[in-house]
Parts: sequence; structure tokens; C-alpha cells
Amino acid sequence: MVGSVGCAGSERVVGSLMPTFSYQEAVGRAQAFDSGRRPDRGPAPDPDPRQVVWWRVPELRRMVRFPFLAAGIGLCLAGVLVKDLVTDGLPGKGSAGVGLALLLGALGFVGIWISVSGLLVARGASRALRSGSSRSMRYVLLREPDSNCPFMLLFPEDGGEQAPPVSAVVLGERRPAALPEAVGTARLYQTSGERPYAVPWVVGRPHYPLDRMFPLDPDDPEYAKSLDRLIGIQPPGAR
Repeated sequence: MVGSVGCAGSERVVGSLMPTFSYQEAVGRAQAFDSGRRPDRGPAPDPDPRQVVWWRVPELRRMVRFPFLAAGIGLCLAGVLVKDLVTDGLPGKGSAGVGLALLLGALGFVGIWISVSGLLVARGASRALRSGSSRSMRYVLLREPDSNCPFMLLFPEDGGEQAPPVSAVVLGERRPAALPEAVGTARLYQTSGERPYAVPWVVGRPHYPLDRMFPLDPDDPEYAKSLDRLIGIQPPGAR
């Protein structure tokens, strides 16, 4: 998907392809997220994540990746043990022992970081769902051009067919059957702040994010770059 972005006053045009709801709707359907499949609605979530703390919700607990946390702590402790052996002059003394201790510590830190990152998203998603703050938004389900991750471009419900997107949420779910329809309406629960956590709720089910919500402001000079990062539209001079 390639175009060029120009400005006329506060209006932004992407060549002959305006990044409006109607255009993105066509793109979402063409990407065939819902082509040849029926989204598996499944039962309503139990317990309701809007009513309970995050650790009582299986999907949110899985975000934390506790095995990575346990492995990370274990590797860090192993690194400390190797360091002590080197310090005490026991077998393992020398640069090889120090290198092994550093490697174990680094791997342990990565495991802990992965788990803590998931914990932050799980808690943020839970806060969004329990905040009581929600609004109805139209969405188009698309793919990130590089990672192929699914994400939702969100549009005001009453913005009309020519409305530009106002935000995007990258989804953590990859299984096609677990994703919603390519185009529809979502109830968006979100926290407050400049980069809030947000959870789209579609047809009775939450779709949890991979990270914070990504704002898209049509009046911001960085708007074209934001769209470029998400859907591959090239700003002027990129080609």
C-alpha cells in the first residue's frame, strides 16, 4: 500500500487514496482477515474481566508469561553462583567463568523483562476494563506491514465515511479464528492519559492489546509518519 501525503491547510490527503474509514474498510476486507473463516465467538468470558482483578482472568495471566519470570530468576541466581565460584577461586576461575556469569545474568534479565512487560500490559488492560469509561467506535482490522500483527484502526462512530482514524490498537491475539470481523463497531474501554491502555470489546468479547493505544491526530505534523509506521503509507520524498 503506497501513496504520497500532501497538505492543504489542515486537510491531509494520501495521493488519490484518502486514509478515511471507507478506504480503510476496503483495505481491511482485501487483506482477508475474515475471508474464508467464521470468527469463533465462543462463550462469554468467565469471569467477566470488567468485574474482577487481572489475576483472576486466564487470558490476562497468560500475558505475564510466568515461565519466563521463573527462568529469568533461575538464570540470574545461576549467574550469581558462577560469580561466587570465580571469586572464591574454585573451578570456573578466569575470563571464561566471568563471561558465563554475565551471559546467565543477561539471559535472566531478558526473561524477567519479558514477564514484567506482559504484567504491565495485563494490569493496564484490566484497569481499562474496570475504569467504567467506554465509548463506541468503528474499527477496521488490518495487518502491520512488517510483523503481520493484527491491529485495529479506530474511527469516531459518527464521523462519516470520510473520517480519518483517531487511534490504533495492536492486538495480542494471532489466531485468525479468535479475531473479530474485518470491519465493525467496538466498545472501547480505556485508561486516562496521553498513551492509554485500551481494550476493544466486540460482540461480547474483549480483544486484548499487545501494548498501549497508539494515537493518530490528523492535525499533528507527525500524523503521516504515524500512518506510515502502521499501514505503510509513504510520506513525501520517501520514494
